[in-house]
Amino acid sequence: MSFGGHALDMIYRTKLNRDQLKLRRKRHQDSMKRHAGSWDSYKDSTITADDMDEIIRQKKEYSVHKDNRQLRTSLIFLGAFVALGIIAVILLKMWV
Repeated sequence: MSFGGHALDMIYRTKLNRDQLKLRRKRHQDSMKRHAGSWDSYKDSTITADDMDEIIRQKKEYSVHKDNRQLRTSLIFLGAFVALGIIAVILLKMWV
C-alpha cells in the first residue's frame, strides 16, 4: 500500500471514530435525560413531604457536625504537634 493508501485509511478510521464518538455522546445524553426524569418513579409513597424535609434537615445537620468534628480533630493534632515542638526546642536548649 502506498503512502496515499495509508493516508486514506487513516482518514477513514478517523471518520469512523468520530461517528462512534458522536453516537456514544448521544446515547449518554439520552441516558442522562432518562435518569433525570425517573426520580419520580423512585419516590416512596409512604414518605410525606414533612418526613422528607426532616430527613433533609438531619442530613444537613450531620454534614455540619461531621465538618466540625474534622476541624476539631485537626486543631487538636495541630496543637499537640506545636506543644511537642516547643518541648523539643526547650529540651534541646537545656541540653546544649
